[in-house]
Formats: sequence, structure tokens, C-alpha cells
Amino acid sequence: MDLSIVVASHANPQGCYLTVFALLQQMQSLGMTYEIIIAADGGTEYQWEKLSNVRCLRIQVGSPQGCRDAGIRAAQAESILVIEDHVIVSDVKSLLSAHDSLGGAMTFPSRRGEGTSLFDVYGTTTKWEGSLWFDKTLYIAQNAKPRRVPQFGHSCFMVSKADYLAVGGYTDLLTGYGGEEPLLCLKFWMMGRTCWQVPSIWHNHFLSDHGMGGAMLSDQYQKNFAITKYVLTGNVSSGLQVTLAMRAERQRIESGPFGGDINKLRAFMQREGIG
Repeated sequence: MDLSIVVASHANPQGCYLTVFALLQQMQSLGMTYEIIIAADGGTEYQWEKLSNVRCLRIQVGSPQGCRDAGIRAAQAESILVIEDHVIVSDVKSLLSAHDSLGGAMTFPSRRGEGTSLFDVYGTTTKWEGSLWFDKTLYIAQNAKPRRVPQFGHSCFMVSKADYLAVGGYTDLLTGYGGEEPLLCLKFWMMGRTCWQVPSIWHNHFLSDHGMGGAMLSDQYQKNFAITKYVLTGNVSSGLQVTLAMRAERQRIESGPFGGDINKLRAFMQREGIG
């Protein structure tokens, strides 16, 4: 199979419908073998989930990363496009081609026309001294060439299944919203893989709160970032109880080429102009 496509969905049947049919319209003309996997967190069964090349995983995970993880693990192809249920991708075939030629673990398109203000996003910087999440958002493309990036938002990306499984993926350490993007992207880097962005390929991401504003103020959100920070750096935030599972994940990071030292990764990226 040439490509698996995972659509992560939660309580958004209208958006999921439009996303799936936009994918079908594009894929049916490409002459590729493919599957579309709807990783649906709860919800009700719909007839269009049973169309040709489409199947639905009806799961109960309670998090965006849980949906993506279930879909990735169920995928038949080595290259997997992962998108949310409110996303349109400009050129799936070109994104797949770029991902294969660049040889990274993850490949991101840029984001165009996002939110009600229709702004474009070409990258982010990282809060190395803080949460390890996004610091500044880059609204102007440096150039049209693919470039290595520390991390980017997970509304749309291409991922290699072998690399994902090799580093343990998102894990089940995080619950609910928050922390999964730096956890997976920086884990790939700490384990000797790379993440790329291709500015010339884009996706439209309908930016909606869906209650995420409130989630960002929750104790669980803060705990997720504390877990992410521990796994990537070994630093234990106040109040975090380190479990055996967290320690095992930390040991995985320590076995990588940077020895678990995120400052070595940061220095490497500065030397290489990655960011």
C-alpha cells in the first residue's frame, strides 16, 4: 500500500465528513493504493464511514494524541498522513514524495489561511528554557526550500511508521490535551531522527477552541507538560510523581545519540541552523 491516511476525530461529524470527502476526491485521481482510517473518539456510526478505502476505528481515548496513535498503529502503509477532522491538504501526493525523499521521521506542510484572520504559519521557535513547546510563531516563510525544524503543530503531518514505533510514539503517559507535540517531535530528534517542513505544500486548518482554552488552564495540562519535560530532560517539576512508565520512557531518551541531554540537541540545532 502506498499511503495510509489517519483522520483524528472527536465530536465533529460535519468537519470529519468534509475532510474525508476532500481526501477521497484527491486520492481517487492519483492512481495510488491507499486507505483512510477515521480514528473516532466516541461518536455515532455514519454510513460514509464504510465507503471504499475508508474504515473507522471507534475508540474511547479522550485525547488527540490517543486518536492519532490508534490510527497510526492500525495503518497498513509505512508512510502515514495524519490530519485532524477540520483540515484540507493542498497536495497529498507531493507531501508523500517530499517525505520519502527527505528521509525524516515527520514532515510538515505549512499552514495557510488559519483562523478567522486567515493568517499563514511557516514554523515555530521552541521554549528551550521553559515548557519546550512553541515560543514564537513564524508568519513569513524563510524560503520555499524544505528545512529541518525542531517541531511544529500536529494538525497535519506525514510520519514514517517504522520510526514512530521505534521511538515509542506518543506513549500513553499524557492524558487529555497538551504536551504531545514537543514530546513526539523532540523525542524523534533525541533518538536520532529528523523533522522537516515543506513550505510550498500547505494545509488549511480550521482553528476552533473546542474548549481547549479552558483545558490549557487545567491541572492535567500542566501535568502533561511536566511529564514531557521530565521525559526529554530528566528534570522533575514540583509536584510530579515519576512513575515506572515515565522512567522507562526517560531511559529510552537517554539511549539516544545525545545521551538524554537536551542541551546537546539544542547546541546541535544552533550549529546546523535548525529552528
